[in-house]
Amino acid sequence: MSSPPHPSPRPSIAHSGPRRIDCSVTRNIDERPYCLYSSRNDQIPFLDHTTLMVTKSHRGPETSYTGTTSEQDTFARDVLERVTSKWPLKVLQVVAGTEQPLRFSRVLAHVDGISQKMLSQTLRTLEKEGLVTRTVFAQVPPRVEYESTRLGRDLLGEIVPVCRWIAARESAFVAARAAFSCPTKSRES
Repeated sequence: MSSPPHPSPRPSIAHSGPRRIDCSVTRNIDERPYCLYSSRNDQIPFLDHTTLMVTKSHRGPETSYTGTTSEQDTFARDVLERVTSKWPLKVLQVVAGTEQPLRFSRVLAHVDGISQKMLSQTLRTLEKEGLVTRTVFAQVPPRVEYESTRLGRDLLGEIVPVCRWIAARESAFVAARAAFSCPTKSRES
């Protein structure tokens, strides 16, 4: 396999230390522009002298978490995994949908198909993430009430539009799934 040809020579640009160089040179790989980072101070290097190469697609909006560190990204993904599993959003909607705290039995009655054990685990997860509060009253039998926090209501305010966006495009998702599940000759090879 032969390597792609080097881009044409470029003019010298003096700079100090590694820095981003916006360039308009395109290569045959995916036909996307390459932006080169260089540690050399005398000129923009050829590909073999590049210390770091980044490709940037110009097809649409950025899909990365702009302005977050790797730790923040990992934390955000962890929280999203916890709250977007099967039950947490539904339970949070029920708890946040009332003006007053709800007892466990009332939450259970409003979330169709959830078992007591799963509701208990889900409420514990939501409490751990700071999305609901749990208040225990010292009486016989013990009374426990759940209420959404400001953080929980804020999260719903951000996620509900995404859910509506998905619901509005249900037919596109169904069509994509159907196309994927029906293999074509081009996918088999």
